[in-house]
Amino acid sequence: MSLGNVRPTRDFNYVDDTVEGFLAVAGSDASVGEVLNVGSGFEVTVRRTAEILAEITGRRLRLDVEDNRMRPEDSATWSVCSRPTRRPLGSRGGGPRFAGEDGLRRGLSATVGMVRTRRRTSARYPDRAYAL
Repeated sequence: MSLGNVRPTRDFNYVDDTVEGFLAVAGSDASVGEVLNVGSGFEVTVRRTAEILAEITGRRLRLDVEDNRMRPEDSATWSVCSRPTRRPLGSRGGGPRFAGEDGLRRGLSATVGMVRTRRRTSARYPDRAYAL
């Protein structure tokens, strides 16, 4: 796998948690006029994300870090602070059900399964398009 900088951290959110967060915000009068964040607050490095993906797919990870793929303006951390969101939502803003590495694994597993299913069942997604 060829990547650029593998040290930055990212905040991944399980899709069901994102949908539940959006519905909670949309259904709350207290959220009107507020700037609210829906996120997990779980930071994981790009490297660890690649390692988890390799574990899920059963592939041996060979990581090539390429200088020409480094982005000079890349942020070291992209993470959501959802504490301000929980206040106006009260009991509906309880946070993610699938937080941390569990949520990341669930999301990646679902994505890998979807890609593998499409690979077997649709000519629209030729094998060369995915390297899972």
